[in-house]
Amino acid sequence: MSNKKSYSQVGQDLFVLSLFPDDYRGIFLDFGCQEPERINNTILLEQKGWTGYSFDIVDYSEKWKIRETPFICADVLSMDLTGFKNNSPYDYISLDISPYKGARYELLKRLVDFGIDFKVLTIEHDVYIEGNDERERIPQRELLNSIGYLLAKPDVSCGEYPFEDWWVNPKYIDCEKIRF
Repeated sequence: MSNKKSYSQVGQDLFVLSLFPDDYRGIFLDFGCQEPERINNTILLEQKGWTGYSFDIVDYSEKWKIRETPFICADVLSMDLTGFKNNSPYDYISLDISPYKGARYELLKRLVDFGIDFKVLTIEHDVYIEGNDERERIPQRELLNSIGYLLAKPDVSCGEYPFEDWWVNPKYIDCEKIRF
């Protein structure tokens, strides 16, 4: 692991940065961003010169004034994502919404249907919660596998609870770089 300080829950930010050159300035989408610093997957990227958009259904706009990244308070399951296709492929998408079970898969499917492509994705599935294998993890994996993504780190856990998968698109990411 890097000696950089991670703001993420389990090093998602360091994983993403490990896949790109040090001077790379990427573009991200952070769905379910919550607070701007605490357990945040994109603040370190922003500090390294990356840009993007952060979304949450809860209005954290006052707290987000400390960040350069625009904060968008919205229900991403119903908002029009057409305008976000312009920057596709995104270098990184963090997908951690949870208004109800199956929502992460639903948003993932919407992104794919809107033609939003990405190089790296971290997506929560909370498989430790009963029923989430069928509602989240299995459908997420089937969809991503069917369109050519590589599961780089399955069932990332925080303690004993596997909650997330990390994916890369081998069309853009040299899979030899995955050593995190």
